Amino acid sequence: MRLIQKTRCLVVILLSFFWLNLAYAQAPAGQVIVVTGSFQAQQADQKLRPLARGSYFYSGDTLITGKESTAQVRFTDGTVTALYPNSELRINDYVYQSQDKQQNRSVTTLVKGGFRALTGLISKENPEAYQARTPVAVIGVRGTNFGAVLDKGKLYAGVWKGGIYVKNEKGLIKLGQGDDYQFATVTSATAAPIGLLNPPQQLVGQCGVR
Repeated sequence: MRLIQKTRCLVVILLSFFWLNLAYAQAPAGQVIVVTGSFQAQQADQKLRPLARGSYFYSGDTLITGKESTAQVRFTDGTVTALYPNSELRINDYVYQSQDKQQNRSVTTLVKGGFRALTGLISKENPEAYQARTPVAVIGVRGTNFGAVLDKGKLYAGVWKGGIYVKNEKGLIKLGQGDDYQFATVTSATAAPIGLLNPPQQLVGQCGVR
């Protein structure tokens, strides 16, 4: 009987190590390039861990900058994203396998604040696999350099190279690549996106517009 109990305990311990190692074996979604101030990742279990230059982040993490902090990160497909102060970007679902392009995908959610992104191979090889979600609209890209800021519940988006679309249940607008507008705003999830002829103040400076 004691031998059976000891064997069961050993099996439980071995299984625990197996699942622990499996969790840490998850391929990183990317790496931190530059940090100024406070930068953290909130894991799926709500635990926070500090991020510094060279730190890895993973699918399921939410990247969080402090009130007066900024950060730049590089995803494994080459996408470079700059996060602005007091921002949260959730990495909902990220997979990049260079050998199996059909499985590649990048789905993120801008919870608050803003970012600017120079997209990489996922958006170029399969634009439909790249989505940047927000509480009021979804942003899709066509291989591009774009930015988005949430301010008081409203979304402001702009594109500097390539093209994007901004859509919700009320409408869709295309920006860039010969379209009528480069900038747009969405006031709520129940209002259609509106094209803007000039860059909105929320993007000026924040996303590199002067």
